[in-house]
Amino acid sequence: MKQRSAGSESGAAARPYALGLYEKAMPELPWPEKLQIARNAAYDFVELSIDASEEKISRIRWSGARRLTLLRECREARMPVGTLNVSALTRYALGDPDPAIRDRGLEIGLGAIRLAADLGARVVMLPGYDVYFKPHSEQTE
Repeated sequence: MKQRSAGSESGAAARPYALGLYEKAMPELPWPEKLQIARNAAYDFVELSIDASEEKISRIRWSGARRLTLLRECREARMPVGTLNVSALTRYALGDPDPAIRDRGLEIGLGAIRLAADLGARVVMLPGYDVYFKPHSEQTE
């Protein structure tokens, strides 16, 4: 991400890092408002959530038109989606002993990666554990 420098439109001071605002830190608002709030608060990007709710998981199935709409809104607000947080994999863990849960987790993870690529997000955060709500074992690992 390009860091903002002193005197930029947002007023953010020069810094050697990019600072993002997690969308869930804001109230439920339409994307244009979320993006503008982040911009007004001098953030460099917004982090999109793919949590365990079906509403957020459904984002991996957004149509091309819906993805383009968000990209247009980002461009208009001059605020990109820089990262995706895929916490849905706590519920659909990739190491789960149940193959249906593992398959759903893989579907979500791959869908999130495709969504990130389409939105230009550079980072997709996937959990680093094998299971979350179940006991760790040699099988889950």
